[in-house]
Amino acid sequence: MLTDLAYGFLWYRLLLGHAPLDAATAHALADHLLAASTSADR
Repeated sequence: MLTDLAYGFLWYRLLLGHAPLDAATAHALADHLLAASTSADR
């Protein structure tokens, strides 16, 4: 599921012509993926 979230986010930005992936967005994505992976509600 985490892989789907990461690649889905990146493909969405690429295919729909959103802004390029900048450092702040990359950090936010990493933070969200880490939070989801360490969630107590698995």
